[in-house]
Amino acid sequence: MNRLSILTTVVLVSALTAAPVAAANTVRSVNIVNGEVKTADLGKAAVTNKKFASNAVNGAKLDESTLAIVPNANLLDGRDSATFLAGPGTIVAGRASINRGATTAIFTAAFAGEIGFNVAYQCPGGSPSVPGKIEVRNRKSTPWEVWYQDGGDDPVFVTVAGLATNSFAADQQWHSVQLYLHGAARQATVIFSVADALTTCKANGLVMLL
Repeated sequence: MNRLSILTTVVLVSALTAAPVAAANTVRSVNIVNGEVKTADLGKAAVTNKKFASNAVNGAKLDESTLAIVPNANLLDGRDSATFLAGPGTIVAGRASINRGATTAIFTAAFAGEIGFNVAYQCPGGSPSVPGKIEVRNRKSTPWEVWYQDGGDDPVFVTVAGLATNSFAADQQWHSVQLYLHGAARQATVIFSVADALTTCKANGLVMLL
């Protein structure tokens, strides 16, 4: 066998025994067995955002601890939510030191005009002597429905007419009163306490508006 024959034989055998090589870009979806592309087959960062179909990832697939706060989610018109009182209403406190025989409102006239009512206490005693009493003063032209409870006593329901005042006897040395007011467009809860001192009465009120 001459040299040319030997070379031809080697080339032919190599061509017949060599592994087939796929041409570039010739492997398509139909060439892949379903379910056979595994995690290990994917390169790092190979699956980009554009590769996800809309709504393809649900909440169960997310690690919530890796999520940051949505921008400005804790702000309202630029104000930090930590500066707001939790809940839909407002809480305002008032207090007064009342001489014997005198009657004093707990909240200022301006605030009472804003919320539509005020609470006052008449300190018993004085000259001439007067009994102790708690007043609910309506500062609206429409009525307030009022539930009044002093300590463990049974609650009392009254309607305080527009711009009128209702009084409740309060002759004990200590009083812890809860008032629930319901109006045409607002509701309020008042926690009211009174303690008699030697020459004065100390009254404290806390109103929660809804």
